[in-house]
Amino acid sequence: MPSEQAIHIAAQCWCDPRVGDREMDSELATVFAEKLDDYLAALQWCSGAEDFQKGGRARKGWEKIGKTLLEEAK
Repeated sequence: MPSEQAIHIAAQCWCDPRVGDREMDSELATVFAEKLDDYLAALQWCSGAEDFQKGGRARKGWEKIGKTLLEEAK
């Protein structure tokens, strides 16, 4: 069962003007949400690595991409 957070993100896709003319498919949204949970878990796991901490060699990229995605998902 996907998280509420992932379901919310998947549902937001149907609010995008580029696909506003399409009927929402709840089964497909659930599949998207399950995959989103996998990616969110991977990002959370990565956040503990030294390279992503202050002074780490990947910190700049983490702040730009990974951290931003996790914050937006809240």
